[in-house]
Parts: sequence; C-alpha cells; structure tokens
Amino acid sequence: GADGITALRTVSLPLLWPVIAAAGGLIFAMTMNAFGTPAVLGRPAGFATMTTRIYGDLAFSSSDAAFERVLGLSLLLVAVVLLALAFSDRLGPRIATRGTIAGPGGQARPAGRLPLAMAWTFVILSVVVPLGALLLTALTRAVGLPPLPEHLTLANFGRAVDSRTLPALLNSLLLAGLAALACVALGAAAAIAPGGQGRQWWSRVVTIGFAIPGSVLAVGVLLAFGRSLRDTLLIILLAYVAKLWALAERPIAGAIGRVPVDLSHAARVHGADAPTMLRTVIIPILAPTLAAAGLLVFVFALHEVTISILLYGPNSATLAVAILNLQQLGDPTVTTALAVVLTLFVLVCAVPLVALRRSWSQNILG
Repeated sequence: GADGITALRTVSLPLLWPVIAAAGGLIFAMTMNAFGTPAVLGRPAGFATMTTRIYGDLAFSSSDAAFERVLGLSLLLVAVVLLALAFSDRLGPRIATRGTIAGPGGQARPAGRLPLAMAWTFVILSVVVPLGALLLTALTRAVGLPPLPEHLTLANFGRAVDSRTLPALLNSLLLAGLAALACVALGAAAAIAPGGQGRQWWSRVVTIGFAIPGSVLAVGVLLAFGRSLRDTLLIILLAYVAKLWALAERPIAGAIGRVPVDLSHAARVHGADAPTMLRTVIIPILAPTLAAAGLLVFVFALHEVTISILLYGPNSATLAVAILNLQQLGDPTVTTALAVVLTLFVLVCAVPLVALRRSWSQNILG
C-alpha cells in the first residue's frame, strides 16, 4: 500500500544509492579532467580551474615557480581522482549484494510523462539548442545577423578548412586511427594474458590511466619523453594510448570471457596451434567487439583536447586545438564552422558504433 514517494524512499533509493554514488564519483573525476569548456567559457571571465591553470603555467610561463605549481596541481588532481576511484570500488560489492531482490519478476513500467518531459527538456536545452546555434552561426555571414536566406553562406567552411587547419584535421585523423589500432591491439594482448591476480592488477592499472586527468597524464609524458619527443605527434600518440587503453581493454576482456571453451578445445583437438586458433576461432567471434572498441577509441581521440593542448607543437596541432586557437583569435563564424566539421566527423564515426551497440553492450556487461 505504499505510495510512490514512500516506495522511492524506502525501496528504490536504498537499492540505487550505491550505483548513484559510483556514477557520481566517475562524473566528478571526468569533470575534474575537463578543459575545453572552462577554457572557452571560464578563462575570458577570469574563472580558472585546475586544468586551465596547468595549461596556463605550461604554455605561458617558463619559471621554476610555475613548473612547481604544475607539479603540485597535477599531484592534487591525481589524489582527488584516486580517492574517487577508491570510493567507487568500495561501493562495487554493495551493488552486487544489494542490487538483487528475490521473488517473482515483473515487467518494468514505462516512465511517466513528467520524467520523460524533464529528460527531453534537458536534452533539447543542453544539446539541440547549442548545436543549432553552432550550425546557424557557421552558416551566417557575420555574428549578429539574423539567419535569413540572404545572410546565409557556405564560405565560412571554405575559410575554416584551409592551409592553416587542414594539417590539424589530418593530424587528428592520423592520431585517432593509430590510437584505435594500438589500443585494440594492446587491449587484446592484456585481455588474453594469463589469468589470476596479475591480469586483475593490470586491468586496474589500465583503468587508472583512463581515470587520471588528461592534463596530469600530459605532464607525466612530457617529463618522461619531452626531451626527445617534445612537439611531435608521437608524444601525443603515447598519451592518447595511455589514456584510452581502458576503452578497448574492458570490452575485449569481457568478450573473451564469453568465448565458449569448447571451441578452443575443439581447435586444439584438430591440431590447431595458438596463432591458427586465434585467426580462425577467436578473432571471428570477437570481430564486432574489436570494431566497437576501435571506433570508441577513435571517436574519443578525434575530439580530445586536454592532452593535445599541452603537448602539441608547431606541426602537431590537432583539430580541437585549432578550434581553440581560432576562438582565441576572435573569428566566431570560422571557429563555429570548424567546430561543425569536427562534430560531423564525430557523428559519422559514431553511427557504426551505434550500429554495433548490441554486441558492445553484451560484451562489456558480460
């Protein structure tokens, strides 16, 4: 006889709270890593975050005091992220033990109109309206003109993709492709490694690499390899792989765990060695997961900005870096046109990823 509020307070929230807290910790860590939004919206207003402060000290100061601040902020960011991870890991077992209710099952009731309306309102205001404004600005001859037919033009796109930004676009595509290949290969190697505590710890290390803020990772890579690889595409690629490796390792490991053992035994009985079994049995089964993992890494690397802005040089700028640089130069129509180009690339790459969502979700949850 409990009403909706009572059921929510006494049943639903106690069961969902561990999941909510774990998701909140992950979102907190991801927000600590954010650079693009605070750089565009916060820095002009004098609002600094830890990531923008690290960028400012590295990019515009060469003093020892500035570098010491960078190291201090980096260590503080790592400490905060590790605390968030520890909090999420501690809640993990509670999710498994408290998230199951014995008793007859039932069909999930559809969401009410009010929650759906609230969700769609948020999506429209946070995604549709900004993207629409971005597109209209890119198509308008000048900022401030109404989007009437006589004021629309495609010339901004021609000015956006020119000799200044085309190398950045090619760099982004090259880095994203190489990062996807490297992460899938390394993820598969880590996933098929011998089991036990060693593989579990390796998986945790890979996960920590993804959770550590990109600005901190960039500083670490710069300290380790900056003397020989500074301002090159290779140093950016190394940071991309360290950051995005977990996006490939997690689903591949889950998919390998679901491969029927009988198939491997049958291949061995028929005399297949390890490479033959991998080529004829394992890879065909894992193909959808490998493709989904590679596409996910590609999409993330294509629009990555936090690592790139700290590591790029005169000939290694990426498209996201070019957009930020154009925005700072004060050319909004060309900047938005280039941002639309990047958005279209991401959406085109995301379409096949969505098409593979069933295999992806099955393997990552398996």
